[in-house]
Amino acid sequence: MTLALLLLAATTPDAAFDAYAKCASSAASSYKGPMDSLEAVAARIDELCAGERTTLLEIAPDKRQAAEWVRTTGIMAVSQHVPGLPSVGKAPQDERKAPAPVAASRYPRLDAYRSCVDDGAAKIMAEIPYAATQAIVAEAVADCEKPLKAAAEEAVAEMKQPGLLKQVVMDFRRRATADLTQKITAQRAGGRGAG
Repeated sequence: MTLALLLLAATTPDAAFDAYAKCASSAASSYKGPMDSLEAVAARIDELCAGERTTLLEIAPDKRQAAEWVRTTGIMAVSQHVPGLPSVGKAPQDERKAPAPVAASRYPRLDAYRSCVDDGAAKIMAEIPYAATQAIVAEAVADCEKPLKAAAEEAVAEMKQPGLLKQVVMDFRRRATADLTQKITAQRAGGRGAG
């Protein structure tokens, strides 16, 4: 079943978007502390996710929008995992420019959306402990559409890419669904192991 689902997912652009987003997030989370720089983390995302990026750009119907999505996804991955990361300064003389938007960027509405999904799932699990994981995830994610839209609007406003709103909404929803499914599965496996 899992293999069949993976093969099916591999043929869809959504899966390619998801694979690149996960890769970028993973690459950004492996930063090396204060000595690291924004450029170094971005370079690692470029290097480690080259395969996912190529696949995505090959199958995406709109190459230009997909390329823009790749760029903004990298920026968001860095901003979520390494807030405040300094830039080594591509233009050291230009003091007028603020640090890269990534460095100062935080996404409080995205955090609120994730909390909404997690809290919703916890509530459902408390009320119906034996509910199927998929049902819990679907209901928790569906109940948080309002904060999801706010989080996506915040992100595209920060990136100055209003045209990507629909794609960002879908990406945030996909990621929340995948993360919550993984979390509940791990919790339940741990609970069974302890019992």
